[in-house]
Amino acid sequence: MGREKKYDFFTVVLSLIIISIFISGVYLMYRYFLEDNKSGVFQEFMPTTEEVSVTNTTDITEERVTTNETEKDTQSMYNELYEKINSSNHTTQQRVVDNGNTYFYSQLDETGKNIYNILNRNLDNMKKGTYNIELGSTFNSLLHEENGKEILSSAYQDAWDAFLNDKPEIFYINVRKMYLYTKTITSGSNTRYENSIGNINENYFADGFTSEEQVRNAVDNVENAKNQILATVNGNSIYDAILKIHDWLVDNVEYDTTLNRTNTHNVYGTLIERNVVCEGYARTFKYLLDSANIPCVLVTGTGTDQDGKTENHAWNYVKIDSQWYAVDVTWDDPILLGAAVLTDKYKYRYFLKGYSQFRSNHMANGKLTTNGKTFVYPQLSTDDYKNKK
Repeated sequence: MGREKKYDFFTVVLSLIIISIFISGVYLMYRYFLEDNKSGVFQEFMPTTEEVSVTNTTDITEERVTTNETEKDTQSMYNELYEKINSSNHTTQQRVVDNGNTYFYSQLDETGKNIYNILNRNLDNMKKGTYNIELGSTFNSLLHEENGKEILSSAYQDAWDAFLNDKPEIFYINVRKMYLYTKTITSGSNTRYENSIGNINENYFADGFTSEEQVRNAVDNVENAKNQILATVNGNSIYDAILKIHDWLVDNVEYDTTLNRTNTHNVYGTLIERNVVCEGYARTFKYLLDSANIPCVLVTGTGTDQDGKTENHAWNYVKIDSQWYAVDVTWDDPILLGAAVLTDKYKYRYFLKGYSQFRSNHMANGKLTTNGKTFVYPQLSTDDYKNKK
């Protein structure tokens, strides 16, 4: 009897050891699986519609703005801010690149530039309207910092502001429908963050576009129209090229008096439908000058017409002979009544103007969205451009 009881005791102990090893193995496998495959929790970070949409700072908003004596100092304020940014040694601040293609990009911090570059690399993918850009753990370290989520959200908004203002050819994306997603992956006391950009519920096409094929056809049509215009300026001086592009827009595009057409703010509405508001004129002017390798910047702010009415407005700054000058193509294309004829007096009233004259009815605002970064614009020449030929 004693030997049997001893045998049963060791059998029980051995069984318990085997069971413990099995449970430990299962637990370790579970932890491994959890670490690498847990789906996590999605948190959406996207500025409000008002904050991400550039169209909210154009003619479509007809709120009157009261002018006051501080307007005369606006350019001086931007000049001081421009110099402050250019002379700053802060690690996240870069010198403003003095050209049009990446003018707003150069003012982003490193996080904003990173997002901007990611968007740029995925331009072709975004023509699908459903492509989600996987960022992986690119911003994992930032999201572990204090206020990291707020910093990333602001950088995301600022990157889109800069991206859309540097790249007027992007007319097929509605950024109000694009989100920055953050996936939180936890394993015990460890947390890891992964991000993506897109929309997991619907496409992010701009109004009027419903498929990738439609978008690609529209892009081809816009590029063909651009190439036909640029063919007429090949071999011309910079001044003549600016002049011919300005004149083509004035002669071939009409101002959209309804203020609510689908493509009224973009290059498609200008080059294909030929009916836009001021933002459409300004974006297309930049698009054409960019393609002609002439520095040009999109500018938004307010304009006060001859009747004293002040509204949101868009125009351009253009660089020629190492100086920046203002061009307002929209106001050089006034709506004519009856048998009126557009004379040179009005056709070039706002063509290559210096700050001294332009400031009387144009006030730039570097805050592109309500809660976004305040960007600076190039410092305008004091006097109007004098053609040297």
